[in-house]
Amino acid sequence: MARKMRLDKMLCHMGIASRRELKDLIRAATVKIDGERARSGSEQVDIDTQVVTFRNVEVVYKEHVYLMLNKPAGYLSATEDGRGETVIDLIGTDYN
Repeated sequence: MARKMRLDKMLCHMGIASRRELKDLIRAATVKIDGERARSGSEQVDIDTQVVTFRNVEVVYKEHVYLMLNKPAGYLSATEDGRGETVIDLIGTDYN
C-alpha cells in the first residue's frame, strides 16, 4: 500500500524549510523526485518508494516518535550535561 504525502509537507516535517520557503526552493530547482525536477509543493510523493533529493542530498522521511518517561531521581531533564546523566542516556541510541 502506497503512503503518499504532499512534497512540501514531507520536506517541512524533515526540517528542510518552512512551507513558504520551500515554495521558493522548489521554484529554484533544488528539489527533485526520482531525479526529475519537482514542479510544486503540492505534488504527491510515495514516501516508501520514491527518492526525494534536496540540493542533491537524499531526504529520507522518518515519522516523529513521541516518548513518555518517568524520570528517575538523579537524572537531569536536559539533552546533554557534563556533570551527570540525562534522560537522553535512558532512551538508548534508537531514538537519538
